[in-house]
Amino acid sequence: HELLGYGGMGEVYRCTDLRLGRRAALKFLPPLADESMRAQLLKEAQAALLLDHPNICTIFEVDETPAGEVFIAMAYYEGETLDSVLARGPIAIGLALSIAVQTGRGLAAAHEQLTVHRDIKPANLMITSDDTVKILDFGIAGSRGDAGSDRGSVVGTPAYMSPEQLCGEPVDERSDIWSLGVVLYQMVTGVAPFGAGSVETIVTSVLNNEPPAASEVRAGVSPLLEKILDKALSKNRQFRYERIDAMVRDLIELQATLDSGAITRRFPAAATRSSIAVLPFQDMTAERDQEFLCDGIAEEILRALTRIPDLRVASRTSAFQFKHQAADIREIGAQLNVSCVLEG
Repeated sequence: HELLGYGGMGEVYRCTDLRLGRRAALKFLPPLADESMRAQLLKEAQAALLLDHPNICTIFEVDETPAGEVFIAMAYYEGETLDSVLARGPIAIGLALSIAVQTGRGLAAAHEQLTVHRDIKPANLMITSDDTVKILDFGIAGSRGDAGSDRGSVVGTPAYMSPEQLCGEPVDERSDIWSLGVVLYQMVTGVAPFGAGSVETIVTSVLNNEPPAASEVRAGVSPLLEKILDKALSKNRQFRYERIDAMVRDLIELQATLDSGAITRRFPAAATRSSIAVLPFQDMTAERDQEFLCDGIAEEILRALTRIPDLRVASRTSAFQFKHQAADIREIGAQLNVSCVLEG
């Protein structure tokens, strides 16, 4: 029916599904010269179909036209993206916290499926007419920026990319936590934490400069909110939130303090959690042709372990960096900061 938007990641049209009579958005990705890149992008976009959460945009179909154009058919939502909202200035802190909590919940569901977005930014957060957040472009724009892949390029928006992502290092869920921290800072203050200008200026600022305290930019920002922002925007990912759900819990606690009618319960600090890393399994068959199965077994175990309360599980990206490396188990445990290491 109409062109909704376009950019480096393709063109999006509002359309109607003639078979089911539902409204949809159809996104055509730009032509990719490298056939392996096309196949990998299609594979990762299809993986996004597995993400079913109220705060994640629903994808109906991922396929190719006879001419080889990759397209994604997804749900169409009435509303506007967060960048359009922020273009009018900073928003109420209560609304900013609600958007951040909903985004965090969607990311938590994705991280449980071992999926990292890698391109969280206002343009990829749709705010529907009933104030529900829908995360867009899962497994599409972000996956192409995977520094751990063999595609050799880092794709994303520098102002929202973590330091390790800008440096081309493998990324994990903590990179999404950084990006959400940048978005939250911008919602609260009305300005990007690392300034504007050329790409080189922004990258230099992200890698070397600390942003001004949010309370210095906007009056009324609470110390607890500044503490959350400081932790999410730690340049050393070891000092960030380990998991997005921990950041969400802090945001919800802050919401409760802002709600005069809320009842807040204090709980004693939890004891140090057990922790584990699952290494990629070794193919010990004579033919050495079962690597795919070995990786799949390790990933299934990792996915199951992430569902155990109070167990910290090292991310797949972190653990799989030791693939085909003859490193001592104790050294691996120390590098990943875990008490247990599983190999097989």
